[in-house]
Amino acid sequence: MESSPRDELLSFPSEEASAAVATPASARRRRSIVVICAATLLGLASVVVGYIASTHLQAARTVTPKADPSSGTAIIDSNPPGIVTIEGVVRGETPLSLHLPAGRHNITIVSGQAARSVLLEIEAGSTTRQYIEFAPASAAATITGRLDVASQPSGARVTVDGAAKGVTPISIAEIAAGPHDVTISNGETTIRRNVVIRSGSTSSVDASLASSESAAGWLALTSPVELTLTEGDQVIGTTKAARVMLPAGTHNLSLSNVGLEFQTTLAVRIEGGKTLTRPVALPTGLLSINAVPWANVSVDGAEIGTTPLANVPLPIGTHEVVWRHPQLGERRRSIAITARTPTRIGMDFKQ
Repeated sequence: MESSPRDELLSFPSEEASAAVATPASARRRRSIVVICAATLLGLASVVVGYIASTHLQAARTVTPKADPSSGTAIIDSNPPGIVTIEGVVRGETPLSLHLPAGRHNITIVSGQAARSVLLEIEAGSTTRQYIEFAPASAAATITGRLDVASQPSGARVTVDGAAKGVTPISIAEIAAGPHDVTISNGETTIRRNVVIRSGSTSSVDASLASSESAAGWLALTSPVELTLTEGDQVIGTTKAARVMLPAGTHNLSLSNVGLEFQTTLAVRIEGGKTLTRPVALPTGLLSINAVPWANVSVDGAEIGTTPLANVPLPIGTHEVVWRHPQLGERRRSIAITARTPTRIGMDFKQ
């Protein structure tokens, strides 16, 4: 069949050949582009992974080493300065800074004739402070005491360690602490006693020189604080003595401690040759405690709470107050609680 002239004009064999090969070439180009993109993405991923790894490695190299997990620092101070002993080993004089193994340590600070022991808790990698305040004491109070000697009847001669001291009733001040031999004699009867004098305290000796022991008896009073016994206008002894001699019969006594604002009366009946024992009931006073910044407080070893504490009732007399702060250490102070006037105390850990 012969084609018409129009068909020949519209027929282009070269285009048909080109169309026959166009599809394979396009496919190859597309595949090349995909391969290049994949390689590019793989390269970028490798760079990112390398950067992250390098960053972590650099961070690992710059980490600050951890503190020693087995020890801490103890800063120990006292007023006045003292010698520090830890577990029986002398470590120096306050103020003192030491590295100690973590845990509890028995610490003793000795200043002059005073000593104080505490249990110090050391935490790993931290600093613990301990401060001790020693109460001031006069030199005389630490080495001498007082001796009161009385007799029934009075006027007996008194010697101490063989040295004449006078006649009863007599008070001998600043007698050396320790044991002493006391002799009381009226010429007909002689009584010898061995007395121990304690530093800063008063010891008493009462002797009956009457021909019959039934003419007098004894009164033994128990009190946690020292009280003075008077009958009328006459001082007859103190509660520091084991017992006080009194004539047989009824006695109206006054018991007092001026410093503690306390006074009471006591009626007793003394039988000849016998000892009457009586306890003395003491009133309570009030204590208010504070601290800067704050502290846990104990009195005479018993925990009473966290500051501020107001109107804590305590028996009159001397008590030891301890302030404890977990970072600032421990402070101690002796206080006197009186019967009528409230006691207020504070502790500044910043000083």
